[in-house]
Amino acid sequence: MKTILITGPGSGLGKGAALGLAKAGHTVVAAVEDLAQTEGLDAAKRADKVEFDVIKLNILDQGDIEAARWAYGDRIDILVNNAAIGQTGPIAEIPMDLIRKVI
Repeated sequence: MKTILITGPGSGLGKGAALGLAKAGHTVVAAVEDLAQTEGLDAAKRADKVEFDVIKLNILDQGDIEAARWAYGDRIDILVNNAAIGQTGPIAEIPMDLIRKVI
């Protein structure tokens, strides 16, 4: 079995993938941007009777990146980059820092 890190598991496809892969016997590390997202994951884990790690990992925060690297190091076999953010509106009106964050 593999150790799989999934970003953006708070809802939708990422949440379903985390639950399904854990049910299949893989070691899953669910990386959320904000720890408030863990509530829904914890409820889903209890309902599906599966267990996996949930960690805070904002990929724009060097401290979070180092903490994840320290905790899991080279044990991650597969990375599922599912996390995403978006910004809508006329491009000329979107502040450059938001554009950089989205990209």
